[in-house]
Amino acid sequence: MNFKKLSYLSLMLLLTACGTTVKPAMMENGQQGFLATCGGTAITWSKCYEAAATACATGFNIVDREQFAHDGFVKRNLYFTCK
Repeated sequence: MNFKKLSYLSLMLLLTACGTTVKPAMMENGQQGFLATCGGTAITWSKCYEAAATACATGFNIVDREQFAHDGFVKRNLYFTCK
């Protein structure tokens, strides 16, 4: 593998190891909740759960989970409400 391909592959791996974000979201039942987005192949559902626990000091309830994969990139969405 040449240097250019190796650099490109390293960059792609770095980009697929993105972070976790939490933002307010309206649940299907009209209740205010949150969406934790955990993107990257190196990030697992546990990172989404950690983000939910940080957002909700008294605990959280999972409303829904989604996972998408496209061209090797994995995106996970965790919808939750605080207890």
